[in-house]
Amino acid sequence: MAKKKLNEVDQVATLKDSEHIMVRMEGGAIGWIKKSDLYPVASKDINGLLSSSIFKTLLYYKGTYTGDLNDLTESGYWMTNSSIANGRFNFGTILVLNTYYILQIQSYAVSSMLAYRTSVDNGKTWNEWKTMS
Repeated sequence: MAKKKLNEVDQVATLKDSEHIMVRMEGGAIGWIKKSDLYPVASKDINGLLSSSIFKTLLYYKGTYTGDLNDLTESGYWMTNSSIANGRFNFGTILVLNTYYILQIQSYAVSSMLAYRTSVDNGKTWNEWKTMS
């Protein structure tokens, strides 16, 4: 019997796209889930998993940041250079975690130094940079 069921599963067509997905619920009942309801959790591309609200603070590289760090409230990490404003170091990397309370961590490319600061009002005001070496 189990072998017969496995053979039936092997014969199911693989679809590239579908409006609904059939699921077997507890107790053996069959149900349907809209693909759009699963997409943000199931997708692994930049427009799915990484942009879903569940993973809003998931970090990925965003390029070189050249503006004012007081305005940088989006989660991610960037390279920085001498064109940034309100940073602790000119060259290095900036890491930002935003869960409404924001943590910025900046590294200095030339030595083993880190600095961090926080904002408790979503970037309207910032605490002073604290440096670690």
